[in-house]
Amino acid sequence: IDSALPMGTKAANKWAHGKLAIQGATAVGPAGYDIYLPFFFQHKVTKVQLYSTSKASITYSAAPSSTEIHAKIPVMFSIIIGAGESAKSPLPFCSSKDCNGYTLKYEANGEAVVGAPTLTFKDIFGPAFEESAGMVPISSAIAASSAFMGWGGVTSAIIAEQGCISFAAWTTSAKDGKSFVEADSIRDHFFEGSVAQAGGPQ
Repeated sequence: IDSALPMGTKAANKWAHGKLAIQGATAVGPAGYDIYLPFFFQHKVTKVQLYSTSKASITYSAAPSSTEIHAKIPVMFSIIIGAGESAKSPLPFCSSKDCNGYTLKYEANGEAVVGAPTLTFKDIFGPAFEESAGMVPISSAIAASSAFMGWGGVTSAIIAEQGCISFAAWTTSAKDGKSFVEADSIRDHFFEGSVAQAGGPQ
């Protein structure tokens, strides 16, 4: 399919129109443990590295006011098939109460990013995947759902150390189906040596 084809497209098979479509995925929420692993394999994730070189690093973690949650947070893209590009999601992207109070803290080189917005997961996911559900590219939702190596990449910093391969799907709070594209653009800025001009992760 076309990489820009939106979830709310009316081009879907007519027999499917009106049905509920759900695509599951996982958001990473440090600091926390992976509850899906046996206890003796548990590894606490304190930060997610977005960018890491010998000269600079950018990370996000939970703000001090946030309650510690599980490192893997179930989320889902949802749409009524054929509802159109203006359609909102019929279900919350993140149904866990943790998403409403989980506040992100961004750091550059170990120091708080000056001017970085104070956002909860709800602030990010709401505009991008609930209010603009009909415009989210189907291919991007599937990529987020099938990024089975994303967890290993995030926890081992493989993703943060190079810009060629990304095992995870990155997002921002951008509306109108632009969340994934904007996130990729920010990462490109990082690895082009333009961290300061990227405006910081959002």
